[in-house]
Amino acid sequence: MRQRWRRPYDIDYGLASAVNALFILGAGTLFCLIDLLAGGRRFGLYAVCWVLTGAVVRTCFVGLFVSGAGVRVRKFWRTYTVPWRDISSVGMRPRAPWGHQRIRIVTRRYTIIDTPVLAGPPGEWRPALYGQQRGGLLTRVLPPREFARVIEVLTDAVQGAGA
Repeated sequence: MRQRWRRPYDIDYGLASAVNALFILGAGTLFCLIDLLAGGRRFGLYAVCWVLTGAVVRTCFVGLFVSGAGVRVRKFWRTYTVPWRDISSVGMRPRAPWGHQRIRIVTRRYTIIDTPVLAGPPGEWRPALYGQQRGGLLTRVLPPREFARVIEVLTDAVQGAGA
């Protein structure tokens, strides 16, 4: 039976990457069509455009996902899937000098997996205005309350699997 993987946080935080991907896909397609209609033969440039589009589309899948089977951490180059029974603890990586904390998963084999989910800065949450609150293509920044809720949900699931 196929597992349904879902983000334990609001999907809107991943929407920025999807919008970026659609914009680059549309701009690349428009550029290629205009060049082809004008009689251009720059196939190397088309290939670069499509490779960049593929990279941006891949960033749409970066994040933390959960199902009844376990946790899946998708980064740009690698995906980790860990069953609930193999997780020792879920916590936060200590705050980095640039101000963000990450969710950290520790397995029973003492493998540490830092997720691409970051805690946003405390205070008023305005991701539309402040870049530090939106995150980048390879990270998802959550408001502090949402970040704490995700850790709580993961911790409860790990404790439930261990019982």
